[in-house]
Amino acid sequence: MTDAEYEYRYQMVYEQGRKRVMSDDPAELLDHLIPGYLDLPEELHPALRLSHAEESVHRLQQRINVAFGLDESDPERWRLLTTERTRPPAIEAWSGPVPLVLVAAHYAPHTELPRPREEDGRIVWLDTEDDDSYLRSVALAGDIFLAMRVTDEPEPVDEPEEPETPENPETPEPAQVTPPPPPPPNLPQWSMPFSTASSGPAGDVPLN
Repeated sequence: MTDAEYEYRYQMVYEQGRKRVMSDDPAELLDHLIPGYLDLPEELHPALRLSHAEESVHRLQQRINVAFGLDESDPERWRLLTTERTRPPAIEAWSGPVPLVLVAAHYAPHTELPRPREEDGRIVWLDTEDDDSYLRSVALAGDIFLAMRVTDEPEPVDEPEEPETPENPETPEPAQVTPPPPPPPNLPQWSMPFSTASSGPAGDVPLN
């Protein structure tokens, strides 16, 4: 990879590794996935991303099915994973070894349909909220390879300053410790109280 290629924020490999494109603008990358994306007004881009996600969800699901295998899927899950959907699945949760591909815009808070949760399974969400999030989600679904250059560097952490040591430190005098006075004669000494986990009451117990 040349130094010039490192100048771009995004690098996308698509069409099963046959093509690569680089850009600082995610919309320019989407123009290679969605024909005519940049030719249409920007206010139409959300609808274009949603349409592309709806057209791609079945194809992406089948690719994941092949990668993970359906041998351990019960009939209900097998039908959901293999059938081309005419409407978004209305499920409370997803479990199983094969990830389920869903379009985020079909569920709350975008619609009244509750968003399914992951329950011993994984959901791959196609997020059409903006250009960047859609590119990332398509990459997570395995349709493209997306590399991003990190530009933000972490802020330096100030090391704590060590206290200065004087050239001729004075040796402190040892502290004078006064021994406690002996207990009065013929009086018992006492232990700590019982804990609440003991079988007796929380009272003081004399030592013999």
